[in-house]
Amino acid sequence: MTQPTITGTEPTSVEVLVGDPLSEVTRKTRLYLLAVSLIGVAMVTTGLVPTKIATFGIELEQPNRSALLFLIALVNLYFLAAFIVYAVSDYLKRVAQVEAARERGYSALRFQLVGHMLGMSEDAVRRRYTSGEYPGHWDQPLGTWSDSWRERSSIGGGQGHWDAISPIWLIERASTEELQGLSYHTRSEILIRKNRREPVDRITGSLRGFFEFVLPILVGLFSIGALLFRIFTV
Repeated sequence: MTQPTITGTEPTSVEVLVGDPLSEVTRKTRLYLLAVSLIGVAMVTTGLVPTKIATFGIELEQPNRSALLFLIALVNLYFLAAFIVYAVSDYLKRVAQVEAARERGYSALRFQLVGHMLGMSEDAVRRRYTSGEYPGHWDQPLGTWSDSWRERSSIGGGQGHWDAISPIWLIERASTEELQGLSYHTRSEILIRKNRREPVDRITGSLRGFFEFVLPILVGLFSIGALLFRIFTV
């Protein structure tokens, strides 16, 4: 197994989730989409049709209502399609960033667990591991040279392969599932706070994703639908 990456100031999964998921071009496209959608909804609900579009220098002395509404719908559809394309790209990038942050979190969890079991700090374990100054018996099961870790955990003698846990195995070879299983059996305040925070992180990420990605699409679809309904029913 590849040795865990030593992290520095990389963002955590929480920081990624609450960070801005949209690039500059996507955010501008979303702004245009919402602006055109607002214009379309306003025209449908109020019945107001401009006689002049100053931006393009167009005079509408006798505006064709249906044609103008159809034009707004096309522009709305263009910005909706552009936003979806850009947003999908940003969303995939965001998913990759969250996964990378979670992997860094699991890397830190390895050192936290070893430090918790040996009564050492995470930084102390990390320094010894990266400098190669750890004792040779780090390959030995923890129970053979440090019984105190059992006093700080709820793991009993009938947990099978948990009895063969060694620091090197935990740092280099333990799978994500094994780390999760061990953390749930370990009375560590850091791990307890981490486990309690995960549902909050998921809720925060879901709300941010809905607001940034889903809501603009719904607004755009509503505006296009309202415009087309107005065109074909008037």
